[in-house]
Amino acid sequence: MTAEAVVRATHTRIREAPWDVLPSIRPELLAALEFVLSGQAAETTLDRLLRAHRDWSSEQRRMAAEALFGVGLWRRRLAHLAGEPGAAALLDTYVRDLAGTPAPFSDFPDWPTALSWPEWLADHVRTELLGNDSEAMALCATMNLKGPITARINPLLTTRDALRAELTAQGLQTTAATHSPLAFHFDTRPNVLGLPAHREGRFEIQDEGSQLLGLLLQAKPDESVLDLCAGAGGKTLLLAAEMENRGLLYAFDTDLKKVGRLEQRTRQARVTNVRPLYALPPTLRCDRIFVDAPCSALGVLRRGPDVRFRIAPETLTALLEVQAGLLDTAARHLHERGRIVYATCTLNRAENEAQVEAFLGRHPDFHPIAPAGVPADTTDGLAFRCLPHRHGTDGFYAAVLERDLSSRSDAAPIPMR
Repeated sequence: MTAEAVVRATHTRIREAPWDVLPSIRPELLAALEFVLSGQAAETTLDRLLRAHRDWSSEQRRMAAEALFGVGLWRRRLAHLAGEPGAAALLDTYVRDLAGTPAPFSDFPDWPTALSWPEWLADHVRTELLGNDSEAMALCATMNLKGPITARINPLLTTRDALRAELTAQGLQTTAATHSPLAFHFDTRPNVLGLPAHREGRFEIQDEGSQLLGLLLQAKPDESVLDLCAGAGGKTLLLAAEMENRGLLYAFDTDLKKVGRLEQRTRQARVTNVRPLYALPPTLRCDRIFVDAPCSALGVLRRGPDVRFRIAPETLTALLEVQAGLLDTAARHLHERGRIVYATCTLNRAENEAQVEAFLGRHPDFHPIAPAGVPADTTDGLAFRCLPHRHGTDGFYAAVLERDLSSRSDAAPIPMR
């Protein structure tokens, strides 16, 4: 999507907001905007604002969300047009510009200003896309739009066609996804978490690109698999379904709250082959290991409209040692001829290609293989990559690494509880 098209789409959407209630909440809204502009998360600020004003109408609450997120996202564009960065000036300019008559691109010195991207971050995207300025602009423009609400079916309990038909009968229109065979998109933005099918574990909300990462591991029934950074279990549940609820799927994370949430979700999804781990036993060896590494998260910036202004260039190197350590840990716990999938949700070669190259230098018994089980347009040589402007997904990178070591560990998998 072109930059101009993104501005037009934004203009069309926000014109539908209940602007007539803005004067009634303006003082409180300006105070909240000051917090957002000073670096506090817009989502957290909005939550506090709405909790403090529980008597606001639904229109007032919607207007507060629109203004906080909208000004938070478009602040650089608005500051250029307003000539100053103050909350009141930015809000007024937002109303005149994106909710009124959008300024032509000729009014801006460059596309990062017009699209409200920090200059250093726009430069980084250009570098990641090998200096292709038009593609960098297309990617950044697409990230200014809300991502779709994407579901992943639980094939242990339903099929995509059956679930979509059920939702249609409930008045909810959906569209089958084009990349993941497990995915579909909601055409509107309903309260999907309250749907019976979600409460019964028949689907989860998960970006289509994130689903493809799990499919890269090609986990098989009766194997032993380790999800090394399981978190709350989104990809763990996908892997369990790929294994047809058979074998051993270890889900490791050091965040006890997330692991507790994972256990709840496995019960809801009727998954029985997952064993949560709070620590990795030294003797554990697995056939396949999924490393969904913590990263700078540049690929998911469309999920947080103000995040681009709360990160700095140091973010791109902050987790390099952690990522290298996770890869080395995976190598220690992998069987001979096993497979590792290393994945991130960022656009940063230091955390992606360079991290994999360094790992291969430390571990000559490993070699990369071509990604399989995903659409051809998401692969580039020996790398997997999906991007918002190309695939309609969040941005992800992955490499598939296999070991061809001749020696074999005699350690047996840990039995299920």
